[in-house]
Amino acid sequence: MNRAHRALHILLALGALAGACRAQGLSRVTITAPAGTSQAPFRTSFSQLAIAFSHDGGATGLFISQSAGADVNASNFLVNEASGNVGAFFTSSGLKSVSVRVTASPTGPTAVSQPTFIVFDNVPPVVTLTQIRIDPRLSFEPFQPGKTYFTSADAIDLRGVVADGPFGTPADQILLTAQAAPGAPATGRVDASGQFEVTVSLAGLPEGPGQVSISAADKMSDSSRPNVGKGPAVRLGE
Repeated sequence: MNRAHRALHILLALGALAGACRAQGLSRVTITAPAGTSQAPFRTSFSQLAIAFSHDGGATGLFISQSAGADVNASNFLVNEASGNVGAFFTSSGLKSVSVRVTASPTGPTAVSQPTFIVFDNVPPVVTLTQIRIDPRLSFEPFQPGKTYFTSADAIDLRGVVADGPFGTPADQILLTAQAAPGAPATGRVDASGQFEVTVSLAGLPEGPGQVSISAADKMSDSSRPNVGKGPAVRLGE
């Protein structure tokens, strides 16, 4: 018998000897983190999360926990513990309904939690420029990718739209940034429909050709890195 099998047999024996009969009261499992609902899911770009949970089977005995609803589920053992963590792994972007099943070992009852709703998002927003105004005294005109724009003004205005897909960040929570390097970046507000307008300062730009870059970052519920989508560069002439 190898070491892993011996360890499993020891755990099973501990559970049986340490009061598995107390675990017969197991009837409820509650996910404590991450918290997400179908209307307000927990958003992450981490491909692995620890699902924290508690159960009412008491703190004596051996319990086996299993995640369900992730792209790849995992299991874990609890020895004389009424709470713990079990892994959930994600491989494809989208909404996941993740629950936890706990079984009192070796022959005890099983309980399943209500799901927590998680959006795994590894897809950046798409930024489209639709209009440009190269001088505040002029009107907006359709933006043409690849065209070089000439202006003596201290700022230009850009309009466009951001789309983050069916499982993306709500549009009004997306962070839009535009910058004419080496100038200070400008941030723009994106409305609920994804439309935006931003003014970009050209003050301090050196003589010669330049460009304005624009990007949009989505928002996560945890410390995972946001996805950043880049729009077309605005080329400026001498």
